[in-house]
Amino acid sequence: MMNFIFGKKSDRSHSFSEMYKKYYVSMINYARFKTGNLQVAEDLVHELFADIFAKNEIIENAESYLFSALKNRILNYWRHEEVVRTYESKVMLEAPDMITPHHSIELRDIMNNVQAHVKSLSPRCRKVFNLKREEYSNKEIATELDISLKTVEAHYTKALNVLKDRVIISIIAALHFALSYFY
Repeated sequence: MMNFIFGKKSDRSHSFSEMYKKYYVSMINYARFKTGNLQVAEDLVHELFADIFAKNEIIENAESYLFSALKNRILNYWRHEEVVRTYESKVMLEAPDMITPHHSIELRDIMNNVQAHVKSLSPRCRKVFNLKREEYSNKEIATELDISLKTVEAHYTKALNVLKDRVIISIIAALHFALSYFY
């Protein structure tokens, strides 16, 4: 059993540092195993150590204390994730009800704008773009249009650049449209 006593500032830093070095890796591994996410595991462990350091208390049987506290944080993490999933599901189910006629018109205008810009592409460029949207591979497009892979890539890149440049305003409007649901 290992005790860590945080008394004087110099002893406190040394004891804390010892405890951190001794248990950090095993706690990260445990949290990663339980959450399936290294970043979440690191966050949980760092927050736990930060809270312990801030409390300045005596910890008896550090290993048991640390892993129990970490287990509770992991349980809280999963409870929070469940709340988020439930909320997201509820929002997605209610989303069709939240679309007003005004939003439908805005969305239709944005889609018409995008389609007009697609029609403004050269015929070959437009064909490559449309085939890519239908999930054709570059090789399949090259075979169907009897052009090289490099030409397919060039046409698709050109189409994306043209659409990106011309449709940015539509994207901003779409973001505004999407955010208006929540605010």
